Amino acid sequence: MSNLPPNFHSFQHGNLQYPSTVAIGPALGMFTLIRSPLGHIMLGPGFNLWRAVVPLAAAPVFWFARQAMTGLPAPENEGPQFLWAYLAASVGIGLLRYLLRFFAQYTGVEVHQTEAGYSIVAYILPLPAFITEQLIMPGLLGWTGWKLFQTVSIDLGVWLMVCAASYFYVANWEWRNRDAQRRALVDDKTHAALFSHTLDTHERKASQRKQRQSSARSPAAAQPDIAGLGRGRRSR
Repeated sequence: MSNLPPNFHSFQHGNLQYPSTVAIGPALGMFTLIRSPLGHIMLGPGFNLWRAVVPLAAAPVFWFARQAMTGLPAPENEGPQFLWAYLAASVGIGLLRYLLRFFAQYTGVEVHQTEAGYSIVAYILPLPAFITEQLIMPGLLGWTGWKLFQTVSIDLGVWLMVCAASYFYVANWEWRNRDAQRRALVDDKTHAALFSHTLDTHERKASQRKQRQSSARSPAAAQPDIAGLGRGRRSR
């Protein structure tokens, strides 16, 4: 299995704007099924439940509107039960993984709360993660969705094709975000080195200035002090 770098959904270093929740929501909803490791935010039960409610409500609304406008009944392979099973598995497994992550933090397991992990395919295939996540995974999801659309479940097939587009979008943002964070770390190191060099230069110049001032006092300048010391001794 590949040794992959951390994948934080955080822009605190790279300052890359986080994508729209509407655009990446379908992909985030399936992270609980296909990605590891995941942090607390990625496994949040409330977020996963909300991501499941949207397709669950959208499908019947679509079929109702279609029947109202065209008068055609729903096709035989509408297959809403497959979509329900997928969403239930996503929420249920996400809740289980959230509880396991919650208790694992007390056993020394340390995972960043915005860690989004990588897909199983990225760990298996000997390819760069950005290729696997941006090309292969969206392709597999889209192909699976299309096959389901043509056979047993239009609802689940359409949703998986939506997830494929969303997965590509979020994977592309992750790739650009990691690059931005790397550049930000290099910039921080460069700024720190420049500040240290400037401070060393300032201290060196201050030390040289003090040395010049102490050596600039000539014997002639010190003569009045010697004369005053002699007068003081005679007066005594």
